[in-house]
Amino acid sequence: MRRLLQKRPELQDKVELSWKMENKRELGMHAWGPVGRIREVLRNWGWEWDKSPWMIQRKGQSDLPLVDGPNEWWKRQIKSTISRCSECKVKNKTNFLRKRKSKKRNSMESWKTNVRKIPL
Repeated sequence: MRRLLQKRPELQDKVELSWKMENKRELGMHAWGPVGRIREVLRNWGWEWDKSPWMIQRKGQSDLPLVDGPNEWWKRQIKSTISRCSECKVKNKTNFLRKRKSKKRNSMESWKTNVRKIPL
């Protein structure tokens, strides 16, 4: 999202509106797109994105600007968090394996169905 907003600043209004909706999740409103997904990932990391759509709050560290700041520094901050977050790695690996197994299962079921339809 950072890269998209840097290249297309005209989308900032839409991101801000989605962020406001996502911030009112307890009232039954939430964003289904990238804003909602990003907030979910940030919460898994122990970060907050509640005060401003343009600033991510990190416990025990400086705030991380969504759009401003040097890109290389920003990437290092994200990468170091991912590498420290062993729980996130386990969750991602588990989700990946679940998706892969379900795809295999679905492809086998469709294959069996198609084989039955072949006239003899």
